[in-house]
Amino acid sequence: MPSKKVMIIDDDVVFAEELKDILLSNGYDTVVESDPREVNESVRRTAPEVVLLDINMPTKNGFSVAHELRHGENIFTAAIIVMTGCYKPTFDQAFKMLGIEKCIHKPFSPDTLIAMIESM
Repeated sequence: MPSKKVMIIDDDVVFAEELKDILLSNGYDTVVESDPREVNESVRRTAPEVVLLDINMPTKNGFSVAHELRHGENIFTAAIIVMTGCYKPTFDQAFKMLGIEKCIHKPFSPDTLIAMIESM
């Protein structure tokens, strides 16, 4: 069974909890953070190996969260996979600059997500 610890950062609580259930049923230790303003503390406390990060959130977008994780006070070096329903090719440069390894487009299948996490 996989043993990776995964953090889901998404303001859509219903989506995040459904995703958490899928990951838990596949053997992942999973935690949800629905307030992007609390991510730094949550990451420090839980030490995930992979972060699934929504791009579009109202209080702080995923680009800002990724920047804080990669360049903030406590630099986070684990994998970041962004999740978005509004991908634009211009995002690729920002992803590279922010150290985002992968992007998955919503809606996605659980199998596709599990394969992406396993490839990290």
